[in-house]
Amino acid sequence: MLYLANLRADFQRSLRLARVVAVLSPEVAASHECERLRLSMYFFWRYRMLVLGLSAGLLLFPQLRGLSQMVSELAFRMDLAVKELGQRAAIVAQLASTLNRRGLDMA
Repeated sequence: MLYLANLRADFQRSLRLARVVAVLSPEVAASHECERLRLSMYFFWRYRMLVLGLSAGLLLFPQLRGLSQMVSELAFRMDLAVKELGQRAAIVAQLASTLNRRGLDMA
């Protein structure tokens, strides 16, 4: 049960990070918000079913593996999104630096 609780905490952290990425990414559309909501509902439904099954004494390894995979995929996607944001920020900083050296005002 401790593993499940930590899996749930990892999922919630990834969702919070997804919200931050959405705020920082202008191209994130409402469809991404709906996708996050759908994913959250699906995760928590599967999580609750797993907890109930394990509490009843059932061994649900395929379901546990599926839930773990879901969290891993979300964490991987968030890692890629954060790296992309970092690359964009580096490009903007480099552009601003170049403009400043040329005496141009960005404002």
